[in-house]
Amino acid sequence: MIKWNLFFWQEDLYNEYGFDFWKYKEDTAHDHLTVYQTACCDGGVMEVLEVLPIDEILKKVADSFSGWNIQGGGKDFEKEGHGAFQIFMTSQIVRRTDN
Repeated sequence: MIKWNLFFWQEDLYNEYGFDFWKYKEDTAHDHLTVYQTACCDGGVMEVLEVLPIDEILKKVADSFSGWNIQGGGKDFEKEGHGAFQIFMTSQIVRRTDN
């Protein structure tokens, strides 16, 4: 089982909120704010983070939301009456934004 770090954020200006996921390498310092700013916001690669199984994660998300309209290469999800969300990924982070 993968142990994830989760960072929740909300941006009131656009009425958006999201979740960011990453995994630290063993025996590294955990600086969540720096990871959030560098890897999640700027898309930078960080030495302290593991490389994630991106294809596997995208498949699991698509399988979990198979009843939704999926576009954008499997990264945009929408369902009438349920809303919409987007997935952004780098090799080290997964970001889900809802609006």
